[in-house]
Amino acid sequence: MKKIIILLAFIISFSNAFSQSGFASCGSNASGTSGNISYSIGQIDYKNSANGFSINEGVQQPYEMQILGIENYEPTISMSVFPNPTQYNLILKINETKFKNLSFEIIDVKGIEIVKNEIKNDETSIDFASFQRAIYFLKITSNNKLIQTFKIIKN
Repeated sequence: MKKIIILLAFIISFSNAFSQSGFASCGSNASGTSGNISYSIGQIDYKNSANGFSINEGVQQPYEMQILGIENYEPTISMSVFPNPTQYNLILKINETKFKNLSFEIIDVKGIEIVKNEIKNDETSIDFASFQRAIYFLKITSNNKLIQTFKIIKN
C-alpha cells in the first residue's frame, strides 16, 4: 500500500512537468486509417522566461484592428447624368452640393483617362460625339477625393 501511495504521489507531482499550458484559438481532432491526431491553431499565450527576458512563442500573435471614423457617411450631393445611353452630348446636372473644386474624369474600361475637366456650373455638357461606341466611367471628384461614379454607355 505504501508503494502505491508513493507511486501515485510521484506520478501526480511530475504530471505537469512536461506539458504546455496555453489557450488555443481553435483546434480539432483528425482521424484516418493510419491513426488519430489532435491539433491546435493559434496558440496565443505561451511564454518562455529566462534571465528576466520573456519571449512570446506560438503560431499566432494577437492583433486587433479598429476602424475609427464616421459610420455610414454619405456625401450630401445630388446629381444626375442623362441621357444614358448617349450618342452626342451627356448632361451632368448637380442639384445641390456643399463640395468645392468639383471635377470630372471620363475613363474607358481599360482604365485610360480620356477627358478630365473642372465642373463650374450646376449643369455641365460633356461632348461624346467623337468617342467610340463603348462603355465609359464618369468619375466625379472633389479635391481629388472620389464622390460618385457613373457608368455611361456610348451608342
